[in-house]
Amino acid sequence: MITATVNEIAQPVADFFGIEHLIATYGELDKAGNYTGKVELEPCMGRGKLVHLEAWLQHTGYNPHHYTFYSDSHNDIPLLEQVDLPIIVDPDSRLKEHAQQHSWQLFLLLINQMNMKTI
Repeated sequence: MITATVNEIAQPVADFFGIEHLIATYGELDKAGNYTGKVELEPCMGRGKLVHLEAWLQHTGYNPHHYTFYSDSHNDIPLLEQVDLPIIVDPDSRLKEHAQQHSWQLFLLLINQMNMKTI
């Protein structure tokens, strides 16, 4: 799983779903172990996801033969353009347009909440 969310929030989600590998944004810590308000490397979003993925691949030595990436955000276009199988799920309007232009798989799953009645 690769996410812009900080590790401390993303790790419990990854653990819950049994996701073995997590690539996330890491907050910078000072010598006393307190957060500085900065991040290590760069935020794991946009082109930063590529930076984090490349660092992770180099660190682990992992080299998959096939890459699949799921996203809902146009911020992920740089990574989506690098994988073998980009899959778009409930995208924002910019990503939806880009996906259609590139004939990427597109899944629309969300229910229109405006039409739902409160019980």
